[in-house]
Amino acid sequence: MIATRTLHIVIGSLSTRLSQPNRHFALNMLLKQVFVVLLFVMPNSMNGGDVSQQITASDINTALNRLDSLVAKQKLIYEKREKKITEMETIHQVECTDSIKAYLALADSMRTYCIRYSLKYATQADKMAKKQKNDSLATEAAISLLKIYPKTGLIKELSQILNDTDISKLTNKQLSEFYINAAIAYAHIMDIYAVYPDVQKEYMTDWMYYYNKAIDVCSNDILLTKYLQTKYFFIVGDYYASADAARSILSKVPCSNELYGEAAQILARCYQARGKTLEQTYYQALAAISSVTRADRENMALNLLGNLICSDKRHMQRAHSYLASAIEFSPYRSNPAQTDILLNSINNINLGYREKWNNNMLLFWSLMVFVLLSLVLLAALLARNKRNLDHIKKEKDLATRANSNKESFMKNFLEMCVLSTERMNDLCRFSLRKITAKQIDDLYQYIRSGRIMDEQRKEFLRLFDKSFFLAFPTFVDELNQLLRPEEQYTISADQMRLPPELRVYAMIRLGITNVSRMAKAMGYSTNTLYVYRGKVKAKAANKQTFESDFARICTP
Repeated sequence: MIATRTLHIVIGSLSTRLSQPNRHFALNMLLKQVFVVLLFVMPNSMNGGDVSQQITASDINTALNRLDSLVAKQKLIYEKREKKITEMETIHQVECTDSIKAYLALADSMRTYCIRYSLKYATQADKMAKKQKNDSLATEAAISLLKIYPKTGLIKELSQILNDTDISKLTNKQLSEFYINAAIAYAHIMDIYAVYPDVQKEYMTDWMYYYNKAIDVCSNDILLTKYLQTKYFFIVGDYYASADAARSILSKVPCSNELYGEAAQILARCYQARGKTLEQTYYQALAAISSVTRADRENMALNLLGNLICSDKRHMQRAHSYLASAIEFSPYRSNPAQTDILLNSINNINLGYREKWNNNMLLFWSLMVFVLLSLVLLAALLARNKRNLDHIKKEKDLATRANSNKESFMKNFLEMCVLSTERMNDLCRFSLRKITAKQIDDLYQYIRSGRIMDEQRKEFLRLFDKSFFLAFPTFVDELNQLLRPEEQYTISADQMRLPPELRVYAMIRLGITNVSRMAKAMGYSTNTLYVYRGKVKAKAANKQTFESDFARICTP
């Protein structure tokens, strides 16, 4: 059956390639691909399509026990990696080749630790390389962005890089990396839109093109070829061949290798598609072990495992432990897709604990008449479950609030960008008219008046107040508790505007301590800022402890 499916794929690829102008090259590249395909198809065909090992409940318990020991020392694992990344962040501010390489190294290291910072460093390296007209490093930066864009949802930017890259100027090594990462990026996109066939179909042609190119350039690297084939077979729905290739990867690389985690995750998904929960749980546990071992904060393997086993009452406490650890050590609140998965997982655990709590209540009322000891034991169990429910509810509220605030911040940020662009455009048109009319003095007086900066600053402060109120809705109320009753501030909920002196303390709450920078942002002198700070402090109920009391407001 696998051989038949693969034969259809090969025939379709053959008809496409024979229509190309350079048929000899197309046939040569196709033969390489057929060789690699047969490398996986023949073993499956000879063994009835499934050569998986027999997974037992004992195997799953062994894997989960191993994962438990890693989760127990997860904090030390992440601290070790964070220390290593911190050491790498000692980049010189001078824009030189070494700085670009350092940014690229940081981007690669951050890719599985915090994708936002990885994108930041790769983008910085790309800008610096283009500014210095260093084509080689600019290409490396583009390849680095190829690895990042699909995971951040920047698909248009990914297409832009692929279209703008002149492959005729790439070295053999760069060309190989370019095609391989492009193929992996499009495989990720195809995976994202698997539930939307019409959208997925739009990317099918580009994916097949880069997949074929990648297979051709990495034909000598069997391990990488198997990884690409694993992705390929999974996307086309050949879960037997995909699982076989993934198992081959697991046997050749250690669990600390990123390929191990990717292969284990694909295996779990293959068995999920085939309805084999036992095997899915086992390989999902292996993927989580690899993720924790590598201190991969962007990987959802641990969370997916907790979500998978949460319905099993034997593993409910373990599932909650995995989810709590995943939330604590990951930047999920910055990723909408991951936030949705987290909320779903927390809801499942919440329902599980609630059902268990209800069952315990029924048992409690049934046995309370007969045995006093049972009453005590059940009460303790209920109390523990109630604490867990409260803890989960708090985590759910935090995740929901973080997701809502993220959308508000993005909206305000885009609004500020649009307003800035419009004002800059108006200034350019105004300046062009004045210069064309040779009214240089009018233009000088207009710029000297500083009116455009005042308008810009006024809009910035409006959006700052609005965003700050959304992030810290209790800020004014908590600050008022530190002031004398007659000196407290009254701000309506729909007003969302801070007085200048409270705006100073709002920036201090955000961690901005540079007085000069605050003064420039608000258009005040540094002396004025000190006056505002003194004005609020003078209203304090206890001036001696006001600063330390203020540092504790709006904290969890």
